[in-house]
Amino acid sequence: MPYIIYVPGVPQPYITNDPRIYIDCLKLLKWECESRPFHDAFCKELRADEDEQSLADRRRDQLEAF
Repeated sequence: MPYIIYVPGVPQPYITNDPRIYIDCLKLLKWECESRPFHDAFCKELRADEDEQSLADRRRDQLEAF
């Protein structure tokens, strides 16, 4: 299940399938997060945007920097 994380100060949300990242961001950092079904249209669009712009690695590094 994809998890959508809204990182403060970053306009585009981060999407991950790792529940540990989701729980850390939700419970420890108190960021706005949500989970959606994998086939959800918003998740598909977000993944396509990340792939198109090669953002996945950079976004992962940004999140780990927090």
